[in-house]
Amino acid sequence: MRKKERIFTDRERNAIERRKDVRQMYLDGKTPNEIARILESDIDTINRDIIYLTNKGEIQYKYRGETQKMEERLKNVRRLLYIYEKTQVEIAKILGCHISTIERDIQKLNKEGLTQEFTPKEIEEKSYMDECKRKIEDGTLEEKELVFMKRISEETKSYSHMTTYVRACILFDDIQSAISGVKVGIESEQFTQIQKEIFEGILNQLETLKRKRLAKEMLNQKENIEDIMQITGLTETEIKDLSQGKEIPNPFKEGR
Repeated sequence: MRKKERIFTDRERNAIERRKDVRQMYLDGKTPNEIARILESDIDTINRDIIYLTNKGEIQYKYRGETQKMEERLKNVRRLLYIYEKTQVEIAKILGCHISTIERDIQKLNKEGLTQEFTPKEIEEKSYMDECKRKIEDGTLEEKELVFMKRISEETKSYSHMTTYVRACILFDDIQSAISGVKVGIESEQFTQIQKEIFEGILNQLETLKRKRLAKEMLNQKENIEDIMQITGLTETEIKDLSQGKEIPNPFKEGR
């Protein structure tokens, strides 16, 4: 007796066709978010398709953390290459990747036509922050610019923008804002480990500077050394140096 062929519903046929597309794009290296955008589907549906295809042995599933890491790297490569005009070698050094990884990322960006899709806002923000950086160097930056610099650096979480903002805060002795900006950078997923370590070093110096300033104020108010040591965490020698009128140097201003 001839086996009766199964009749698929429209919904099942759509799912079959969609999974074919998902499979091919996933094997081409596209992320679930990219696939969802191209197919105009919701991310939950695409993730279910990926799990289905994985269970069928048609693709090898990438962990979510690995996918997110790749998406962040592509975004950073795109920004560094086409907005900040860094070389492939410079990008590899900044992101802590092998040069071959950066080359593959650039090929992927070119293939998908994502190299020139910069919004006017992105271009305007870079131009503005570059101008602020120039003004820091020549001493013409005005303190009112800090508000706009803070917004841009926190929205973009760009290492370059955040560094410029922190330098501006230090220039105007706004140490608390500088500390807050550095902490945002350290917590950013876009920062490489090397960049985070640089910001951690800056944070330690800024917090030491803040403690010494507090100790100086307490000395001026005739507080005893034991109380100052307990509140600030400074050593007795450090506090005695301050009591003798020694200046509190701002390490970030030296040589500028």
